[in-house]
Amino acid sequence: MDEVFETVKNEADYPERKTTPFSDDEVKELFSPDFSVLVHCSSGSKNPEKNIPVLISSLEEYKEGNWEVILLDNANSENLKNFEGRFGKNLRVIRKENRVGLCTLLNDGFSACRYPLVLVLEDDVEVTPGFIRPLLAAISEDEYFAVIPQIRLKTKKDMVYSLNLLHFRNGGIEVQEIPDGKFPDPVYVPNVSLTACLIRKDFALALGGFDPLLDPFFFADVDLGYRAWKRDQRIIYTRESIVYHSDEDPYTESFKGEEHLWMRFRNHHVFVEKNITDGNMYSQYSSKMFKTSAAIKLGFNKDPIIKKGLESIDKIKKELSEKRKIEKKQASIGDTELFMLFSSHPDNRLSIA
Repeated sequence: MDEVFETVKNEADYPERKTTPFSDDEVKELFSPDFSVLVHCSSGSKNPEKNIPVLISSLEEYKEGNWEVILLDNANSENLKNFEGRFGKNLRVIRKENRVGLCTLLNDGFSACRYPLVLVLEDDVEVTPGFIRPLLAAISEDEYFAVIPQIRLKTKKDMVYSLNLLHFRNGGIEVQEIPDGKFPDPVYVPNVSLTACLIRKDFALALGGFDPLLDPFFFADVDLGYRAWKRDQRIIYTRESIVYHSDEDPYTESFKGEEHLWMRFRNHHVFVEKNITDGNMYSQYSSKMFKTSAAIKLGFNKDPIIKKGLESIDKIKKELSEKRKIEKKQASIGDTELFMLFSSHPDNRLSIA
């Protein structure tokens, strides 16, 4: 077991910090980086009228570099017309004529961003003064893939919505939320966040961004994070940056009905099918899927959610197989190591990582 951990914690595997003087461009990138903010807006939401002026006000305190805010209108937010022309060149509205899934929407937004760092925000997020500087400082320190702020629920001030454990059990994955604590820094996390997260644009685009196969959004945050980690690109949580998130936002609530449960089932299996390349773990998954599929075909299981989910997966089997080959070829850290890391409590993660 020590050999498994050794592949992850060996400091020789990671670039050393520079000891030579930085160039002017490097100093700017490290200490006054430029960034874009992508705000994805919900259907008919009035959150932008309340939260965007607060966001702009907070960002105007940042004088060290350049920034922009892009409001992503997913063919449904008439309220965003009020923002066109407001706040000058620092704010743009990108409108989709036809509604798309959140993965596709954010990928298009990434491509439109002018700057190398991209802060993804839901429109219901309320930022706090100075929230951006800890994120910029954290992501610049070791060229992390992404940094997640302390995301607090507005009605439950002691609840932090940023930290997860990731388990592989019974041939599938489980995501478990945990409360914040006095963990040693840095606190490694397995996923990015669709609620609030600062991401390196070039790193994300090199991975293909959020996988459109996971539209509208189920498991997309875990998927991008997991693919980054398998390539040795780390994601951390910083409690010094604080934002507030609504308990219920219109977009995710619209997908909680029974008619959308098959999408969650499908996306869970899409994640496992293309990302889990460890032989033993994949065998557990394959065995479970064979039994589930056989029960549906033989009529022993008549669950319409599972039936529709399996039919959807069958249509993209070839594409999933190709993606799995890519993951297997490009991975530098294995599934076993990552699940050992992320099924453990953050107090133990530094000893593993």
